[in-house]
Amino acid sequence: MGLSALLLAALVRVMSSHLAHVPALPRRVFLAVFAFSMPAVAAVIFGQVDLIIFAGFLLAYLLLRDERPVAAGFALSLVLFKPQFLVGVVLMLLVWRQWRALAALACVGVPLLTIPALLTSPGTLLGNLSYLGKYPGHDEGLSVNAELMSNWRGFVTSLTGHHEAWLWMPGLALIAVAALAIAVSRWRWRSADGEALGQQYALAIMLPLLITPHLHTQSLVLIFIPGAIALQKYFERAVPSNVDSAKLVAWMLSLYAVVFALWFVGTQGLAMMVFLLLFLYWLCAYRWTPRAGSRSVTLQAASRSS
Repeated sequence: MGLSALLLAALVRVMSSHLAHVPALPRRVFLAVFAFSMPAVAAVIFGQVDLIIFAGFLLAYLLLRDERPVAAGFALSLVLFKPQFLVGVVLMLLVWRQWRALAALACVGVPLLTIPALLTSPGTLLGNLSYLGKYPGHDEGLSVNAELMSNWRGFVTSLTGHHEAWLWMPGLALIAVAALAIAVSRWRWRSADGEALGQQYALAIMLPLLITPHLHTQSLVLIFIPGAIALQKYFERAVPSNVDSAKLVAWMLSLYAVVFALWFVGTQGLAMMVFLLLFLYWLCAYRWTPRAGSRSVTLQAASRSS
């Protein structure tokens, strides 16, 4: 718990530097919402590895932005604690044909995932894969708490009281196909100045949150990476107004309240967090923010409509 709290403090410091051009009020509110959100608090209290995953994704973004793909690939190896969350970024890098980043990730990831199991015994790796294969069915011997999950599986399981895969798998597959189609359409567009990187990376972070069959509250801390990128882009090279700052502060406080409310409702027996994730994915895909003051379709417009 102590190490997790120190890591959280370090991440706040790094994000504060990343948001240096954001006005003080929205920057401080965003950092406070991140640090005291239910996902961050859960990650600290329960000693989960999601803050390490957060660090890997954040460092990789900063390195890709600085055109250092090999270092970004090494940073992404931190995500291997929960490799399912790499799906979006790996697919994005494949679409980009960013072979150097993928090679760096593979150089660390393949040995890290296979050598320990093979050294123990050749059957250990296969045994682990078999064990993981039982999760979709929520076997009685596995305490996965599917009814508390923050994804489509959690919603269906909490609503019906049944955990069989045939109930929730079709809906999850439909969400996965639609989300992937949207993401790939954005990833295929590359601007010369790298202006699209923020939106494309945000979709790569959000995609696994929608399609993974195993997702709990602490992993939702990852939604703050797209938030930090969007906030930085919104005020980049622009003179912000008080109206801009006030609306964004209201938006962030609303997000904090909604995350807490949905978490609480989930603990009472109805897991609806997936609908917030779908909404945030839609924002990343269709209401991505340009600079402050723009009259084009923006995240500001989304906040007005909400």
